[in-house]
Amino acid sequence: MDVPAAPVTGDTPFPDVARILSGEHLGPVPVVDNEGQVTGVASGADLLPKAGVP
Repeated sequence: MDVPAAPVTGDTPFPDVARILSGEHLGPVPVVDNEGQVTGVASGADLLPKAGVP
């Protein structure tokens, strides 16, 4: 059974998103706006360039 991930916002700091993704949740997390509407998803692959991995 999949457990829904806690959403992040566009303002969520990189280390916080990385911490969420490195926890028990292994898939992408939803990115929401101020109204809680999903605007995208963030995954570990999205964070690699920010961490210096091409």
